[in-house]
Order: sequence, then structure tokens, then C-alpha cells
Amino acid sequence: MLSEAICWILSNNYSIPYLIHLLDDFLIISPPESIPAAHLLTVQKVFSELGIPIAQEKTMGPATSIEFLGIKLDTINFQASLPKEKIDRIILVASTLLENPNCSKRELLSLLDHLNFAMRIIPQGRPFISHLLFLASSVHELEDQISLTTSCSNELSLWITFLKQWNGLSFFYNNLISLPTDIQLFTDAAPSVGFGGFYQGRWFASTWPAQFNQPFPSFSLLNITSFISYLDSTKNLKARSIKGYLSGIQFFHKLLFGSPSADIANSQTSMLIKGIQKTQPTRPDARQPITLDILTKCISTLRRGYHSTNTARTLDAMFILAFFGFLRCSELTITSNFNPKVHPTISDLSVLDNKTISYFIKQSKTDQMKKGHFIYIFNLQSPIQPYQTLFAYSQFRNSQTKSPSDPLFTDEFNRPVTRFWFQKHLKSILLQANIPANNFSSHSFRIGAATTAAQKALSQQQIQELGRWSSEAFKSYIRSNHLHTKEAQRSLLS
Repeated sequence: MLSEAICWILSNNYSIPYLIHLLDDFLIISPPESIPAAHLLTVQKVFSELGIPIAQEKTMGPATSIEFLGIKLDTINFQASLPKEKIDRIILVASTLLENPNCSKRELLSLLDHLNFAMRIIPQGRPFISHLLFLASSVHELEDQISLTTSCSNELSLWITFLKQWNGLSFFYNNLISLPTDIQLFTDAAPSVGFGGFYQGRWFASTWPAQFNQPFPSFSLLNITSFISYLDSTKNLKARSIKGYLSGIQFFHKLLFGSPSADIANSQTSMLIKGIQKTQPTRPDARQPITLDILTKCISTLRRGYHSTNTARTLDAMFILAFFGFLRCSELTITSNFNPKVHPTISDLSVLDNKTISYFIKQSKTDQMKKGHFIYIFNLQSPIQPYQTLFAYSQFRNSQTKSPSDPLFTDEFNRPVTRFWFQKHLKSILLQANIPANNFSSHSFRIGAATTAAQKALSQQQIQELGRWSSEAFKSYIRSNHLHTKEAQRSLLS
């Protein structure tokens, strides 16, 4: 509401005609005849008088080309385009998935999120996600594993071609776009009229079918509750998935009308979702922990000879850090282009003395202020030798490169290790160690570290400190089985 009030003040009291915002991001568009920066200075003055801080490092302009909400706007050429780094990131994620066609639903949805953003500029890509969407809906849980079909692989390949052809260029509705299948598509300047194209030397055109011109349904309470019932009874979606759909509809309502829908936030809607939730018992987290015993078997498998020596050495160090540092996969690997300000570099692994090694996490999920955090590995007696392993790996990486800002972990092609690469090798090593790999993921190290800490009777405060938990969320990570219950009863009897 504060942002809406500011927009009203600027439009009505200061005559700034072209002003839009999304939450706390504002965009001012000034006519060509206006004085450069006049409107920007007015906005800064109003913010100052109201006592509202402005992030100066995020303030841009005046300029004829500017990036807003991840899209580059060019007022000279009347173009909207995707920044090159976003295109490169999507190509990297899609290419990695093509190399290793097994992934979780969460990973596929993450890729679809990237593609959905790209479709703001490349709407021709909309028909080429249908198989990916169908595959994502074929399983319920985010950690369920799925394999890309041939159709999905073809869609991804087409998207990569799309993005490489665009290379950051903009889209116009009247542009002709060459597709790999030797077909050229276009839409009318008024896309509601119809469509046309050029295929194998011949043109075709037609109006849109009548069913495409149906009016958009209203946001009434009856429609909303009927939609929720449909998702539950027909689509068999979980309550949390239904909430996700409603969030998307709510966002769309805000874009259309500038405010949230009261019917979506209605108490009857909330009660309906709660009722659905009660009929859907929560499934336990199926992910298994990589405990100290399993970690030891994995490292033994690595050290007996796994792929190349460099690959084994890299995975050995990553497994050690992931377990003893209670690390998330994002704190070890990359999912986009390598950025030394964000991702692990050689300088982040430091030998402090003959007893201590530190690993610096630049940012993480719970570190909203990006202060960073140090993990310490000590020289203690252990068959898997955590300190010695990391010490040798640090020396190895420093001997390979002269720049401390180079990636700390690299694959067999000297590329920064990705999440997909790490998970693929993890499952392969588990299988070689005669451990069923289905319910293990990269997060199993963090789950296993918490479980092992609880088995060793570490206090709640110690577990929270080791895993950097500020709440009791760590309790959901701790797994138990009948052997642990037996030991607990043995303790009671003694």
C-alpha cells in the first residue's frame, strides 16, 4: 500500500505522468521534450521528505536504455530484450539437463521458471514447453525423480536454439523467426486477429479458432472455490500446490487491477484449502540421510578408484565439506554462470595452520544480508581424514591455477561443478558402494549431518550452530530407525 500511495502522490501532486512499480521497484518514463533527470530528482526529493530510503546503488538513469525487472528496455529502438547473462544462464541449465536427463521435479520446475521468464520476450517459445509441463505434473513430490522423454529433449534443444539465435536481441510481433524445422512463424501486429507463417516455400494464414477468444473468467468467489475444488478432485494436487496456483492468480490480479483479490484471500477460500489439507496426510520426507557410516563407504569407494583421479579428488573434498559443514548443494555448486563474488573460489578454502582449515560460504539461503559464514574443519583422528583430504585438495587446486578467484571445484573439463554433475556422481558412487540411491540427493549430506549429530547426543544449540539454523527447523532433518530406538531403550535400562 505504501508503494501505491507514493505513486498517487507523484502522479497527482507532482504531475509525473508515466510511472509504474512492482512492489518497491519503480520505473519513470519521461517524454523526449522533458528536462533530463527532472522527474528522477523529483522522485528522490519526495522519498527524502517522506523519510523513505532509496538504494542508491540500484538507482539508474536518466537513460534511453535501462534494465527493469530483469528485462532491458530500449526507448530509442522500441525494443525489449533479455540481458545476455540471463540467456547464458538458461542455456547452461538446459544444456546440463540434456547431458544428464534424470532430475527431480524441483529441478525441472526451476528450469520451467527460467523459460517462463524468457517467454516474456520470446513468446514463440510458448508451444514448446507442453511436454516439459506434462512431465513435471506426472509426479507429485518436488524431490521425485523423473527422466526426460525424447519429446522433452527435443523441446529443450529447440529452446537452446531459440536463445542462441536471439543472443539478447529483442522481439517484435511482426518479426519473422527462423526455426530449426524450416518453418517461419509470425503473428499479426494485433495478435488477437490471427496468425500465419511460411513453411516449405508456401505461406499460410488464418484467424484464431473461436475457442481461443473466450472471455477471461472473473475473479469471483464462486470461480475461485470451483477452481480449487477442480485442482483437488480432478487434478489430485496437494494443498501446497493449490496455494502456489492461487499465488500466481493473485499476482495476475495485481497486474490487471493494481491490488490483490479479496475473494482469493477470503476466509471461505482459506477454510476450503484447510479442509483439503486435512484429507491429504503429510507424506514423510523420503530423502535418506548420508550418515557418517554411509559417508565412509562413499569415500572408500572413491579412494579405491573412481573415474579420473581429478574427479575422485574433487568429489572426495566436496563430500567431506558437505557433511562436516552441514552444507546445502548451492553452497558448493553452481546453477548459473560462474560468479566469483557468489560461488566457491580457491581463496575460500584456506589452511589456517596445521590444525585448522576454513571454508568461507559467501552467501546462503538463510543469509539474507550476505554477510558470509566460515566453516572450520579440524585436524582430528578419523579414518576418512577430513583435514588431510582438504589440505591436499587445497594444494592441488593452487598448483593448477595462479588466480585465487578461479572456481574451487571443477569437473573433468575444468568447468565449475554444477548441481547436476554433483548429484549424478553422488548416485553413481552410492550404487558402487552397494547402497540403493533412489532416495538420496545432494541435500542428504545436510540431513545426514543433523541425524548423526543427534545420534551422538549433541545439544539442540550445537546442532543449530553447526547447521546455521536460527529456528527448530533442523528437527525435520533428523531421521531415526529401529536401531536408534533400541539404543535409546538400552540407555534407559542402564
